[in-house]
Amino acid sequence: MSDFQTRGPVIASATTGRIRLRVLRGPRTSAELAALAQTLESFPEVVDVKPRPHSASVVIGFDSRDTATVEAHLHGLGISNKRQSAAEPPPRDPAATIRDAATAIDRAVGNRVPGANLRLLVPLTLGLLSLRQLVRGDDRLSDAPWYLLAMYAADSFSRLQPGPSSPRGAGDAGDDV
Repeated sequence: MSDFQTRGPVIASATTGRIRLRVLRGPRTSAELAALAQTLESFPEVVDVKPRPHSASVVIGFDSRDTATVEAHLHGLGISNKRQSAAEPPPRDPAATIRDAATAIDRAVGNRVPGANLRLLVPLTLGLLSLRQLVRGDDRLSDAPWYLLAMYAADSFSRLQPGPSSPRGAGDAGDDV
């Protein structure tokens, strides 16, 4: 087993004539990436190798006609496709990440200010900004107009309140398109 197999580089992305390898396990030193780059440069089909220490990756360029040969070389080094690697969990849904972060912030607000939550504070903040714009009276283009902020405050308040809701778009006017 080669040193690269124990370190676990995988194919992070592949496009025509370009493959990016990422090191998943072990220390991510410039020396290790340089050693991987030197090994990749020894293959005659590889025309360009760029180690990227900041992202623990190496980008290789090659003629698209040599794709199968380059992939065979990588397979010979023990470098596999990221999807086949059990070392890293599958990517997480970005919406779930945002929802979890908002839930954590909501809990933190509730712990510090009893009875308050983001469902109340977001519309309240937009409403206060709307009131400030109305009182200021100057219509600068860089600022949102008060009536737009008021509309966002009312809309966010109605959308953020818990309770039974119908699916968005069901029976709305203009859905005939």
